[in-house]
Parts: sequence; structure tokens; C-alpha cells
Amino acid sequence: VLYSGNLLAMITVPSFEKTVNSLTDIVDAVEKDGFTLNLVGDSSYELYLKEADSVITKNLYNLLSKNLPENNDEGFDNVLKFKYIYIDSLSKSTVHIAKRGSNKFHISRESFSPQPLGIVLYKEAPFKDLFNRYLLYMNEAGLIDKWIRDVMDKAAIASQEHNNHENYGPLPIALSQIWAAFFLLLLGNTVAFVVLLLECCWGTNSRKHSAKETNEAKEDDNKMAGDAN
Repeated sequence: VLYSGNLLAMITVPSFEKTVNSLTDIVDAVEKDGFTLNLVGDSSYELYLKEADSVITKNLYNLLSKNLPENNDEGFDNVLKFKYIYIDSLSKSTVHIAKRGSNKFHISRESFSPQPLGIVLYKEAPFKDLFNRYLLYMNEAGLIDKWIRDVMDKAAIASQEHNNHENYGPLPIALSQIWAAFFLLLLGNTVAFVVLLLECCWGTNSRKHSAKETNEAKEDDNKMAGDAN
């Protein structure tokens, strides 16, 4: 019973691909598992890897693909299509992943390049202290966290709408999207009705005029016949 139970457990347990959570995992994935390492070409990340003091970090630069993506969208799309490992900042990665569906990606636990954001000013700028003070206010008030949550919520909504579109096919057309077609149909029918009325009136007048000319011609013929007699 113990043997059959263990065998059944081994058969029924789903197999998962090994995740990448550290720099050594990246090296193993590229060298042993056939993954391709990517980041945006000519970016600060490429320069960071190239100029890094750490041997393993510098080794990542040597493992980079020769055909680097031109933008983040291409890089994240390649992760879904091929065996790709893509390097980018955690904040941007989180937004891009939320747009495409967080269940489709894995973010490594280890971060090798802390990247705080700042505002670049010229030396001895008089408003540097003002910037620092207001940035501190915004951070302490929670505004920055709120903005991040707002961006993530919008990205999640966009991802949900995209998934619904893929799962259920094209979305139904709303009346507001086809009112122009009804307007053109009404306009065409109105023009056709006016043309029909004009044609009927013109046809009636034309027939009356033709009948009048015919009667006048008959009267002239009768007069000419009477004069001849």
C-alpha cells in the first residue's frame, strides 16, 4: 500500500519548470537549459553588467543574446513565446506583467541592481532643496504608493479585458458604436424618398404636358382637315 501510494503520488504530482531566482540560476539556465538572456539594447542595464566588478555579474554580460530587443514590450512578449530570461527594473516589470497576466510570469527573488529614482539637476541648483522636501512629503504622505497602486490597478484591468477578449472572442457591439450606421441608413432612405417624390411629380407633369401636346396636335389636324373640306 505504501509503495502504490507513493507511486500514485509521483505520477499525479504536476511537473513544473525550474524557476530562476538568483544570478547563478541565470547562468545555469542559459548554459544548461538553453535559455536566452535579454535586456533592452544600449540601456543602462547593459552598461551596468559590462562595467560590474563582480565576476558573476560580468559573466551575465558575456551571456547576453546578440539580438537584443529594442523595447520592453518586445522583451516581455519574447518571454511568453520563447525560452527567454529578461532583465528589467522591478517596478517596470511589475507593470508589464500585470498587463499581460501575472500568472504567466515568474519574477526572481534576488535583485542584483538596486535602482533608486531621482531628479537630475545642474550643480548647485537653487531649487534642489525644494525638490527634496516635496519628494519627502509625497513619500511620507503615501502618494507615491498610491500612484503605484493606481498604475497596477489599471494594468490589471487592461489585462483582464484582454484575457476576456481572448477567452470569449470578440466583445458584443454596443448601440453607441453603430449609431453612425443607422444615421447613414436613415439619411439614405430620406434622400431616396425625396428623389422618388421628385420623380413622381416630374413624371406626372411630363405625362400631362405630353397629353396636352398630343391633344393640341390633334386639334390642329382636325382644323386643317376642316379647312381642306
